[in-house]
Amino acid sequence: MKVLAVIVVLGLVGGPRVSNAQPMKMMQVGNIVLLQDTGPVCWGIGGIPFIYVRASSGKLSPITRSEVYDARSVEILNECSTNPLKPRDVKVLKWKGHVFVTVRGLVLAEVLPQDASAAGTTRLQLAKEWANSVRNGLMQVEPL
Repeated sequence: MKVLAVIVVLGLVGGPRVSNAQPMKMMQVGNIVLLQDTGPVCWGIGGIPFIYVRASSGKLSPITRSEVYDARSVEILNECSTNPLKPRDVKVLKWKGHVFVTVRGLVLAEVLPQDASAAGTTRLQLAKEWANSVRNGLMQVEPL
């Protein structure tokens, strides 16, 4: 796993935290089949929608990107199995021009320029929306 260090924490009242200074880990995922369907997909867990993925990233179609989020979410939930998640654990991190949604410093998703463009908003605003959705969803699916 790559460990990335960032610079300053900036809290937003009533919304996801945006940070430039929290260490984060980019989890490696196994082999994921590259599916060529470029249509939008709603990624979620257990029937609970989390993130609406509208754009491809290089060779990764929206459905393939959602498979990456599946793999990362399994690792995140495994890492958090002994210490239950809290809403404050989901954050938006900005680092070197990138915008990420993280859970306890583990990267779940990167919000790309093409995601923001497809959603008609900025990367930071979309990351906040994704973080809110992930925060609400994880609180419903996390084992008690």
